[in-house]
Amino acid sequence: MQLQGLSHDAQDIDILASPQFSEAASRELSPQVVFPLQRTRMQNIESLYSRFIMEGVSVDVMVDVSNRGSDGIWRFHTEWVNHICQYHLGSINIPVLSLSYEMEISTMLGLEKKIKMLLEFDR
Repeated sequence: MQLQGLSHDAQDIDILASPQFSEAASRELSPQVVFPLQRTRMQNIESLYSRFIMEGVSVDVMVDVSNRGSDGIWRFHTEWVNHICQYHLGSINIPVLSLSYEMEISTMLGLEKKIKMLLEFDR
């Protein structure tokens, strides 16, 4: 979200990935693994999940993500691929989710703090 002009302290970097990427990352970055690749449910998100610490930054990798909406129903998260924006830093392209989709997901998950932050930015 910082690439999109939203100034806030990021707690981590979330990566939505394929099973192949996640398995390769776990293998190649094994010294940095702090949470091994496994099926996990945290709050309103369920996924195949792993966590790495890279130069002091927490990197969360998620595969086959499902979200529990405010109605309590779990839904497979597939729409994100339609909401990717590309940002360029020199020769590097960085795909990120649009802020409007961040708002949609935050609303679905009931993330009040994040909703407030996004609404304040949108003014």
